[in-house]
Amino acid sequence: MMVTGSGKCSSFGSNDAEDNGVGAWGYQTGRNPMAPYCALPAAVIGKHKLVAGQQVTVEFKGRQVRCFLADIGPSASTGRAIDLSPAVLARLKCKTDDIVTYYIDGTIVDKTQWC
Repeated sequence: MMVTGSGKCSSFGSNDAEDNGVGAWGYQTGRNPMAPYCALPAAVIGKHKLVAGQQVTVEFKGRQVRCFLADIGPSASTGRAIDLSPAVLARLKCKTDDIVTYYIDGTIVDKTQWC
């Protein structure tokens, strides 16, 4: 299975008063800003039957970072395609609303390896 997508990115919790810092599968996103995680919209997760820990490679201007799926989001109302942890944004040298591409190959990152 290879899933690809692209669109605007954003950082976890950006302008989201309802973000409690805990991902849909229990990962503490608010406590681990330097870990490489991401969130994809519910429609993408449902369509491709993605699960927590799914490995996601994100690319921006030729730079790539591997991260793991830790949450569901961003909301469709934002017009964004993927939420990225502050660490992933920094490694890619991108910012909210930059256009990124993501690739999902089916690899699952074991929870014991989540940072």
